[in-house]
Amino acid sequence: MPIEFILLLSLAASIVVGYRDLKDRFIIAGATTLFFAVVSVLVLALCWFDIVPLLGIASNGFLLLGTLGSLLLGVPFTEQYARREVSEEEWTDPFFIRLNRQLTAFWGLMFVIGLASEVLYVLYPGAPGIVTDICIWLPIFGGAVFSARYPVYAERAAGFAGPA
Repeated sequence: MPIEFILLLSLAASIVVGYRDLKDRFIIAGATTLFFAVVSVLVLALCWFDIVPLLGIASNGFLLLGTLGSLLLGVPFTEQYARREVSEEEWTDPFFIRLNRQLTAFWGLMFVIGLASEVLYVLYPGAPGIVTDICIWLPIFGGAVFSARYPVYAERAAGFAGPA
């Protein structure tokens, strides 16, 4: 499949799938769409095809910056999603705020691991495919599993059934 088609499809998918999140100004949805828009312009309009092998590094870097930015702004990106699942009264609960900082920080760690694996993939392109596939997908899977299980653990550790 040509890279031009893949880029346009990725940009369209980030808009269609993330429409609600974009409308609500979610940081990660915005970062993802901005990433695909910028890459599409660089590759399709400016013909910078040399950047294509580095897109894994760039995407993980973009997600890491979005994650760190959300923490620095005091709005951990996971909190934006969690607010959809709890009542407004819980949004200011110290447990809810701390939990989302921890979840977002963990995702930041996953993006660091993803970024490192992409750098290694570029530096050592002859590595066995299964190794690079595991290194690329493990952080995504790890982040998803942690996001699903950690809130329950944190509630138990805190000694109550909290908002998550």
